[in-house]
Amino acid sequence: MKRRLLFLIKVYIWFLALFILLKPVFMLYHSKLFAGAGFAGYFNVIRHGFGMDLAVTSYIIAPLLLAVLVSVWLQGKWIKYFSRAYVSAISAVAVLIMVADMELYSYWGFRIDATPLFYLANPGDAVASLDTWKVVLILAIYAVLAFAVAYYPWKLAAQCDDWRPPRKRIATTLAFILLSGITFISIRGGIGTSTMSPGRAYFSTDAQYNNAAINPVFSLLYSVAHENDFSRYARYMDGAEAGKTVSALRGATCLPDDTACWLNTRRPNILMIILESFSSGAWKTGSGETVMSELEKISEDGIFFTNTIANSFRTDRGLYSILGGFPALPTMSVMKYPAKMQNMPNLMKELGKHGYKSRFIYGGDADFTNMSTFFRLGGAEEIISDKDFDVSRLASKWGANDGITCSFLAREMKNREQEEPFFDIYLTLSSHEPFEVPYKKFDDPYLNSVAYADSCVGAFIGEFRKMPLWENTLVILVADHGVGYLLGYNEQGEARQRIPMIWTGGAVKTPAVVDEYISQSDIPATLFAQMGIDYEAFPFSRNLADPSIPKFGYYTYPNGFGWIDGDNNVVFDCDSDRPVYMQGLSPDSCLYRGKALLQKLYDAVM
Repeated sequence: MKRRLLFLIKVYIWFLALFILLKPVFMLYHSKLFAGAGFAGYFNVIRHGFGMDLAVTSYIIAPLLLAVLVSVWLQGKWIKYFSRAYVSAISAVAVLIMVADMELYSYWGFRIDATPLFYLANPGDAVASLDTWKVVLILAIYAVLAFAVAYYPWKLAAQCDDWRPPRKRIATTLAFILLSGITFISIRGGIGTSTMSPGRAYFSTDAQYNNAAINPVFSLLYSVAHENDFSRYARYMDGAEAGKTVSALRGATCLPDDTACWLNTRRPNILMIILESFSSGAWKTGSGETVMSELEKISEDGIFFTNTIANSFRTDRGLYSILGGFPALPTMSVMKYPAKMQNMPNLMKELGKHGYKSRFIYGGDADFTNMSTFFRLGGAEEIISDKDFDVSRLASKWGANDGITCSFLAREMKNREQEEPFFDIYLTLSSHEPFEVPYKKFDDPYLNSVAYADSCVGAFIGEFRKMPLWENTLVILVADHGVGYLLGYNEQGEARQRIPMIWTGGAVKTPAVVDEYISQSDIPATLFAQMGIDYEAFPFSRNLADPSIPKFGYYTYPNGFGWIDGDNNVVFDCDSDRPVYMQGLSPDSCLYRGKALLQKLYDAVM
C-alpha cells in the first residue's frame, strides 16, 4: 500500500505545484496589468486560487486513483502502461489549456472558457488574429512544456512494475475508497451546500487579480459543464416579478405621439455598416489627434448617439444584439444554436414582412462563428463573402480588406435602385487582430487599423452621397463591440463597452446629437418606431425615442453584467453573486432591474 500511496502523492504534488507556479508566471506574462502587484498581490492570488487548484488536481488524480485501487486486486504491467499513457495525455491537455489561456487573455481579458471551442470549427480563422511567427513560437513552447510536465510522472510510473499484492487487500481497498471520498470532497470544493465555482477565487475589487487567481483548466471545464444549464442560471426572483420589471423597462411598442421623428420617410432603404472593434476610446489618441476623422465628419450632418453601449465583447454576440434586438448573455452565444436562432426575432425577417430584401456583405469567411447560418435563418437573400472576391486581392489573413469591400459596396449601390426597399448589412474587418492594413498613420497598430477602416468607410460615404439612392437611404454606422486591453480598459467596466453609433443618409430629417444611453439591442425597436412599425416582435429591444422609459446601457461580460445610465454605474459578477461596482443615486434599483433582465433573457433561450 505504501508504494502505491506514495506514487499518488508524488503525482498529486507535481500537478498541484504546476498550477500554483502558473499563477505568478501568468502575472509576469501580463506584467503591465500587474505592475503594482508587489509580494502581497502575488501571494493573495496564489492563496485565493489554492482551493481551485486543489479541485483541479483532484480531478486529475481521480482516474489514477481508481486504477491504483484496481491494481490491488489485478496485478500486471497494465498499471504501468495505463499510468504513463494517462499522465502523458493529461499533461498535454493541461499544458494546451494553459498556453492557450495565457495568450488569449491578452486579447479577451478573461480566463479561457468554452468560447474557443466554438471558434475551432473554423481553425484557420481562429488563429487569423495571430502572426505566423507567434503561432510557431506558441506551438514550440507548448511542445517543450508538455514534455517537461509529463516527464516526472512518466518516470514515476515506471515503478509500478515492482508493485506487489498488499498483504491486507481488504484494508488497503477500504483505505483507497476513503481516499476517493476525500478526493471527491476536494473536487466539489468542500462539504458545504455550494460547489466549487470561479467565484470562489474572487477576493479583489480589481477584476485582473480575480482572473489571475482562477485555474484555467477549471475555468474551461466549468464553462463547458454549465453552458447549457439555462434553467438554473440567473435565478434571482419570482418569474412573474422579473417579467413585470422587464416590461416596465420596455414601455409601449410603437412611437408615442410626443416624440421627435428623426426620419423624413417611413420606408427608407437601410444600409447598416457594422464597424469591427470600433471603440469610442479610439476616437482620438491620448494626445488628442483624431483617429476616426471620417466618422467625425459624418456625425456632423447625421444623428450622433454619444452614449451607445455594446452588449458584449465578440462579433458573433454583437451581431445578434444589433440584428436580433437581444442583449448578449454572459455564458453563451445564441449563434451557436441554430435551433434557437430560427425561433428568435431577427431584424431581417421582420423587415422582410414589409417588403425589404436583405443581404450580408463581408470580406471574410461568412461561416465563421455560424454567421452564414444566422443570416440565412434571418432571411438574407444573398451572402457575399471572401469567396466572392479575387483570391489574389485577399490582402489579410481574415480576407479582403476594407478598401476592397468598400469599393465593392460603392459599385453595388449603383445597381440597388431597382431593388428598393432593401436592407444591406456590411461588416468591416480590417480593424481586427492582427491589424494588417495597407496604411500607416499611427504607430499603434490598433489605432492605425481603425484609422484605415475609417478612411475606407469615409471614402464610400463620399461616393454614396453623389448617388440618387442616397436621398431615400438610412445609413446606420455602429460598432460590433469595443476593446479593452488595447486601450488599457478594465474588461468589466463600461469604458470598454462604449462604441460609436451614427445614423446618416438622405432619410435623416435633420442633424442631431442624442446623449441618452442606448444599448445595441435597442436598435431594432428604435428603428421600427421611427418607421411607424410595431416592434412587439423584439421583446428585449427598447425605443430610445420613447420619453416614458428609463434610458440605460446594458452589457454582459463572461461572468457578469453591467448597467450604466445618466446617474448610475453598476457592475455585477454572477459567479461570486455580488456587485463589483456600485455608484450613483440609485444603484440598488439598477442592480435589481439588471438581474430581472438577465433572468428573463435566460428564460427566452430555454
